Amino acid sequence: MTETTFYAEDYTNHLGQIVKPGDDVVMVSTGYAHSISIRKGTFLGVRKCSRGHFRGATCEYDQAYTHYKLGYGNPDRYKSENFEKRTRKTKTTLKLGRVYTLTTEAWNMSV
Repeated sequence: MTETTFYAEDYTNHLGQIVKPGDDVVMVSTGYAHSISIRKGTFLGVRKCSRGHFRGATCEYDQAYTHYKLGYGNPDRYKSENFEKRTRKTKTTLKLGRVYTLTTEAWNMSV
């Protein structure tokens, strides 16, 4: 595994869009069994290896999770009054760099 370093700098995706740190973006990622995830997030910067080659686009997004008020052994744990939905900020690095801006100019460009 190559060691990478984070840089808060602009990134140009394969459509030619210039994405700047702090921009609202749409992130497209793939997972297990060819699943596709599409999320809205904030672009933070890029990761590069020691030779300066691109290794991924780093973004932050709100991840939903369930907080249980009771412990694992309690049979009433899964009743709706004993858990609540929460969100937390999560950072991810998209190795294929599929990050797209959410500006009006981006949707008006011809592909």
